[in-house]
Amino acid sequence: MIIGLENEHACNIGTARETARLLDAVPHPNLRVVWDPANAYVAGENPYPEGYGLLPPDRIVHVHAKDCHLDGHVPVWGPLGTRRGRLERTDCGLLKDRYAGYLSLETHWPGPAATNWKRVGFAGGICAD
Repeated sequence: MIIGLENEHACNIGTARETARLLDAVPHPNLRVVWDPANAYVAGENPYPEGYGLLPPDRIVHVHAKDCHLDGHVPVWGPLGTRRGRLERTDCGLLKDRYAGYLSLETHWPGPAATNWKRVGFAGGICAD
């Protein structure tokens, strides 16, 4: 059984630095990371390259895809690749490290004018290439 631990800005483990510290303390191979670059950003960390570089690539089992910028300390969600969550840069690291795990699209952004996702292109155009 694999146990996936997500870095979540509103919980105990918000950044890659905190996640890496926990992984060092619990070196069991079945404890893996659910890496969320936007959560690391909201927690005050630059998710890539600094945050991602602290994580052992072989212990990342799942990656969350969402994007935001901060208005004060409040995340403002938007289309992938248009904010500060750095998923598009993290993807470069994942590809370099030959990541073969899961990537899930999170639906924090309600769409333009808070309507729905069907009115915009898939992932805000990040996957156009």
